[in-house]
Amino acid sequence: MEEVDAQPTVDALAALEIPCGPCTDQNPCTHDHLRPDCTCAHDPLPLACNDDNACTTADFCGPDATCAGLPLPATACLDPNPCTLDACDPKAGCIHPPADPTTPCDDGNPCTAPDAC
Repeated sequence: MEEVDAQPTVDALAALEIPCGPCTDQNPCTHDHLRPDCTCAHDPLPLACNDDNACTTADFCGPDATCAGLPLPATACLDPNPCTLDACDPKAGCIHPPADPTTPCDDGNPCTAPDAC
């Protein structure tokens, strides 16, 4: 009687392989994985993230797999200088460009009134 080899051949194994490609969407708010049928799944993850907006805080991945933050408080970029405009730029963060030169201010010297920026 001939002995039967219980190990599958290389050809038999190759026939069983399913050619699945990479499955990444480069989204930090998703868990990327392959399903058994080789389709991709990108399940939302509830994680802290960075929305690349300097005017938000407490950035978090939402149930729709997007990263968003809460707006900074209105006072976050205020400075005590009345001769600057206080604002938040999404890329640069707090900015303080010069106010109009006719903007009233007080230099603390009563002999120089009326004061302007």
